[in-house]
Amino acid sequence: MTLKTILAALVAAGLATAATAQTGSTTGSSASSDSSAASSSTGMMSDTDFMANVQSGSEDMSAWAAELAGLDPQADVQIIPLSELEGQGVDTAGLDRSLQEGDQDIASARSAIEGHEALTEALEQEAYSAEDVVGVQVEGGNSVKLYVDDRT
Repeated sequence: MTLKTILAALVAAGLATAATAQTGSTTGSSASSDSSAASSSTGMMSDTDFMANVQSGSEDMSAWAAELAGLDPQADVQIIPLSELEGQGVDTAGLDRSLQEGDQDIASARSAIEGHEALTEALEQEAYSAEDVVGVQVEGGNSVKLYVDDRT
């Protein structure tokens, strides 16, 4: 099953669930405080839709490292903990399976994060590290959402 297929299933699950807006932690001046609603001004998909794509396999995790490499050093960074998405159709068991299947791609993305000062600083401000990142959504070269696994 491809990542795109997994993510598509998550999107469908997210649409079937009445999602409420959650607030994610942000750094930078233009990051949205509504982390689950689709943002038409940035072109980013909603957090639940994105995680649905990761779970379904329709998200191209192999592109994350390259997208991060092209990110502006002063990029707006938004940290989205998975706990904020629980109850909104995010299947954590399905996510875990997808993450295991894409472990090499995620490792590459984590290495790219560790090499980007703004990303590591944003994560550290929220007591996370690159190892906690399970999803990356980049818009252009100046805005990024990092999804972190805060499950214990």
